[in-house]
Amino acid sequence: LSEVTPANNRSRMIEFDGFDVLDDCYKSNPQSLRSGLETTKLLGGYDSKILVLGDMLELGETENDLHYQVGREIDPKDIDYCLFFGSLSKHMYEGALENFSKDRIFHFTSKNDLIDKLKSIITKSSLVFVKGSHGMHMEEIIESISKLKL
Repeated sequence: LSEVTPANNRSRMIEFDGFDVLDDCYKSNPQSLRSGLETTKLLGGYDSKILVLGDMLELGETENDLHYQVGREIDPKDIDYCLFFGSLSKHMYEGALENFSKDRIFHFTSKNDLIDKLKSIITKSSLVFVKGSHGMHMEEIIESISKLKL
């Protein structure tokens, strides 16, 4: 396994200048998001852990409830900040509000606004977990922070 190279945007660790990104933005569904959250929890050696989560698309009639439930499951003991992007992720944000204070979680409809906020909270030794369905183009967020100098 140590010799396996993950495909782009599929559970790939990227090291930038002073912080790391766990890039898993090829697709998203409740099961894969929960797995990514568990991986983020288990990764040690970081002073800060930040989630950047986009909509999980094509989930059917229960999509709002599924987003809400996953948001409720995010543990504030494991995660410092949550940034949500997209109309469905608003339900994740609302679920996360049950456990997080409003100064640690944010919902965005503008990717540029999200990127600005993300750049302001990344510190040296941060881990940023980025996940969303492919149609959300979350890779654009990773590209925007790739040149960030801390």
